[in-house]
Amino acid sequence: MKLADNEGWAAQTIEEEMPAFDENRLRSAAAYDNRGNVWLIVTPTPCTIEQFRSAILQKIVPGQLVDGILLDGDGSSQLLSRERKLQGDGREVYQMLQIVR
Repeated sequence: MKLADNEGWAAQTIEEEMPAFDENRLRSAAAYDNRGNVWLIVTPTPCTIEQFRSAILQKIVPGQLVDGILLDGDGSSQLLSRERKLQGDGREVYQMLQIVR
């Protein structure tokens, strides 16, 4: 996501062939802060990559994120935690990240 590079992040993302860069899609990402905490982020509503990145910078420990990675998006953007469940398009997802304490 090149969170510290507000000028070059979009060009790199396009160069890396991010699917549906400027389309409204469900999105997911993983980011880490300067204390070593990892944040898994999933949108409940569709947005563009630019909107998603901007929201992450504004809402997830502002000023403390170091960097992150954009994950697969759209219907496979799902989340299951004690606090929240986001079903994406409801399909079975065969690849996932699990965070264990």
